[in-house]
Amino acid sequence: MGTRVSIVVARLVVALAGVSLVIGCASSAPPPAVTDGGFSGPSVQVNSQERHHVIVVEAPSPGWEATLTRVLPGPGHREAYLTLRRPFPGALYPQVIVTQRVLTGVPTKEALRVYARIVDHDAPARSDEPFAQAAEARGATP
Repeated sequence: MGTRVSIVVARLVVALAGVSLVIGCASSAPPPAVTDGGFSGPSVQVNSQERHHVIVVEAPSPGWEATLTRVLPGPGHREAYLTLRRPFPGALYPQVIVTQRVLTGVPTKEALRVYARIVDHDAPARSDEPFAQAAEARGATP
């Protein structure tokens, strides 16, 4: 019976070592690429009137899709990465400004920088298109 227990314990130790190795090797994806120039596209602003920062996009027509790609810690602030997907080119859209709001989940007491990029309507979800700084909000003082 002692040998059987020893084998079970040895297998358990090996299994746990393998799990810790996998966990230790796992890492999060690197931060997205950011260009030096400012964002050139639809208006992007930050509304900090509520408990969490809200990104406000004013798109030139319907069909634009605003998606919060990632939120990461930065030096003294949080960084929100916003992807704006162009409308499908084969459809007709009225030329009317459409306001979209994207909740960041970042409390307004923290400073926030918003980086945005524009991708084509059919670009892959994991596009390598770089981001550019589009907006910024200071953290609320207590």
